[in-house]
Amino acid sequence: MTQLQRSSSSRPCVSSGRGAPRPGLPVVNEPATSTIRYVLPVPPLTSAGELLRQARRRSGLTQAQLGQRAGVGQGVVSVYEAGHRQPSVPVLLELVAASGHVLDVALVPAPADPAGVPPAGRPRPLSGPLGRRLRRRRQELVTTAAAHGVPAVEVLGSVARGTDRPGDPTELLVQLPPGAGLLALGRLQLDLEELLGGPVELQVANGLPADVRAALTAGAFGL
Repeated sequence: MTQLQRSSSSRPCVSSGRGAPRPGLPVVNEPATSTIRYVLPVPPLTSAGELLRQARRRSGLTQAQLGQRAGVGQGVVSVYEAGHRQPSVPVLLELVAASGHVLDVALVPAPADPAGVPPAGRPRPLSGPLGRRLRRRRQELVTTAAAHGVPAVEVLGSVARGTDRPGDPTELLVQLPPGAGLLALGRLQLDLEELLGGPVELQVANGLPADVRAALTAGAFGL
């Protein structure tokens, strides 16, 4: 179970201590302190990015404002919220705290499948349907990219994590050669989509700020 708790010290409150607090009401453990926690219900979340977006929006902050509070660039917040990268637990806690919330997480046993076998751990990189196809065509992909002047390709997003599904785009990070523009990028994208038989999204590494590139490549898989 995951809850976002909003911290505030602007209004003191005394709790009777009887029963569990109702969502949306201030909670203060006796003896009273200067901190009030507002327990807010959170809808089911499927990623750290969704949780971070929920916390930011409840505080009325833009991505740039949250990044400024947390000491990171707006691009880092955007990359996490979009699910291109998954923040580590300490980083997630810092970003949620910067939004004015406390992340409250309970550890519970994972449910077993019908055969009584616990679910497997984190998938291996490129283990999903698109990732397996990419592995089979790896050398052709590298050769195609090289023909366009791209010396290296890195796989991003769900394909790199092994959590992709049929129909998802294959996200790739490429370094374009000097002087290459949108037309060159478009030709490369078309050739890669024809090779892989599905949609391809290209992220251009040229000119990316260091913090954004670090966030993008944290879980990338190099070909």
